[in-house]
Amino acid sequence: MMQILKLAGTDKDKIVFKINLLLSNKKEYERMSKAHNSYGDGKACLRINDYFL
Repeated sequence: MMQILKLAGTDKDKIVFKINLLLSNKKEYERMSKAHNSYGDGKACLRINDYFL
């Protein structure tokens, strides 16, 4: 399963490292940007709105 998020904790250096990894490593960015989001597609609000209107 591909990762759609990274756990970085609260350490500033670790957060910056993980952000820089995505910004500087095209392969890592592509891998995460194409991953399936197991939490949905982000369109639930639109569907609920359409249902009631």
